[in-house]
Amino acid sequence: MNYITPLDLQTKFGADWTTVENFDLYAEQVNAWLYGNNIPIGVTDPTKAAAIRSAAFFLARAAKEEALYENTDNIKSRKGSAQPGTSFEVQYFAYAKVQNRWVKIATDLLSEWFEPSFVHPLNKII
Repeated sequence: MNYITPLDLQTKFGADWTTVENFDLYAEQVNAWLYGNNIPIGVTDPTKAAAIRSAAFFLARAAKEEALYENTDNIKSRKGSAQPGTSFEVQYFAYAKVQNRWVKIATDLLSEWFEPSFVHPLNKII
């Protein structure tokens, strides 16, 4: 069972919003995002079901902007020299926790299913 279908997106946004293939892609991405974040499927409470459906449409907008999933290839590097004939290179991941506006609205709508966490993973690139 899916949270949202390509037909749902086409009905909501209109056939001219994107291509048929992209309706399929965006629906897959939204369903994967919701499933991956443990949002329940088949909610019977009308208010909660409406919140999930609204969030799915906002997530589809983020998918269209290619902002539903964070880009992780933003590796930066700096080269230098300690003395003539030697050099070093430092690589780091340039990361800013800036959430797309559509994803932010969706997570606000789905806030009851998210637990607040102050733990953030750190990755060291060698």
